[in-house]
Amino acid sequence: MSSLSSKQGPRYRHAADGGEPYETIAVEKLTPIIGAEITGVDLGKLVSDDARSNRQIDEIHRALAENLVI
Repeated sequence: MSSLSSKQGPRYRHAADGGEPYETIAVEKLTPIIGAEITGVDLGKLVSDDARSNRQIDEIHRALAENLVI
């Protein structure tokens, strides 16, 4: 039997638990495996040095890491 017939490919990848919720953005998964849409981001405010924009940048980065495409 070929190793390619195994059900261990990316379609059966272990999905991470929900993790901690996002506080400054909304993330909606587009598919079970890859892709999400984020809302609640004002790109004009991301360049400021306030704590909220820093937290939002961190959450955008986490959304990218968890969903691979945003």
